[in-house]
Amino acid sequence: MGVRFPLALPLHPMYKAYLFDHDGVLVDCEHIHLDAWTQFFAQHHIRITRSDHIAFRGMTSDEIMKKYLGNNINKETLLRLQNQRKKMSIHRIEQEFMPVMGIESFITQAYKQGIKLAIVSGGSRYRIDYTINRLKWKKKISAIITADDGMPGKPNPHMFQEASKKLRLAPSDCLVFEDSRGGVEAAYRAGMHVYFIETSHRRDEINGDHIIGSSKDFTYLNPQHL
Repeated sequence: MGVRFPLALPLHPMYKAYLFDHDGVLVDCEHIHLDAWTQFFAQHHIRITRSDHIAFRGMTSDEIMKKYLGNNINKETLLRLQNQRKKMSIHRIEQEFMPVMGIESFITQAYKQGIKLAIVSGGSRYRIDYTINRLKWKKKISAIITADDGMPGKPNPHMFQEASKKLRLAPSDCLVFEDSRGGVEAAYRAGMHVYFIETSHRRDEINGDHIIGSSKDFTYLNPQHL
């Protein structure tokens, strides 16, 4: 059964900002992170599956590690573990960097139309900066919220709420592009509509009146039609 959000949000006639998740929405790298988390937890004698990985997507690394290794990890140990985990994926992310199909054109079109653009991710700031520099988006992105900002990860709505504050816009002015259950729920709780990118789930697995549409990527998506 799909995840349901029973209360409809009023449909906004035109969005002033687009808020993008990173992994699986801007960059096709979920398989890399799955491999890295599997390897990391195997070293701690914990087996995780793809379903586990899908379930904790949107959470910060701190939250994921505490979920599986215990809440009593001190900051020093947590930092060491984060660096260990980072080394397992950083080289592959750079070597196998692959933007989601159509996203570069979509970002360019939206920017030219005066739509504000933000990235809201439970990942590290380093990964977001790498994508922005690689795709030359520095002038196009107006706000960035990541795990490094110290807020709880999705499905908590704080990250999306903070993004709308930085953009000086009401939540109803923002359209979120997400591909995870946690992200969809976080957007709903923040009072925002969602366009769903089907990289991890089919649309019929996640239902909600705040989801205005879905597609596998951005190939045929035009900001003028949203």
